[in-house]
Amino acid sequence: MADDIELALYTRLQAVAALTALVSTRIYKGHLPEGITGARIVYQRISATRERVLGGPLGGCSARYQFDIFADTRDSMEAVRKQLRLALDGYSGTSASVAIHSCWLLNDFDEYDAEVKQFRASLDFEVTFLETT
Repeated sequence: MADDIELALYTRLQAVAALTALVSTRIYKGHLPEGITGARIVYQRISATRERVLGGPLGGCSARYQFDIFADTRDSMEAVRKQLRLALDGYSGTSASVAIHSCWLLNDFDEYDAEVKQFRASLDFEVTFLETT
């Protein structure tokens, strides 16, 4: 289920002290709540494919997740970007009872978002994991 892996990703990020020192608990699924200040992360699933054989699903899933970082300054955005990359790129293990086989950084870019007057970095990761029932 998507909720299981998303909880696993959130739990993994919250377990990295260098990252939580920068964003605290400001890590959100799907959208950014209004009125939140300070550096923050918003993540969402972009796509997913599942392993199958003629007899049905095998339980393996490969999903692409996008993590957007918003910050008031470029330095703050860059610091969060670095810690997010270190927390997820190359990670494998169990988080929130979900077996994550691999997590790889696929894409990384940044910009200044003039509409919200924030620096933004966007990182896409391919996460391969075993779905729970």
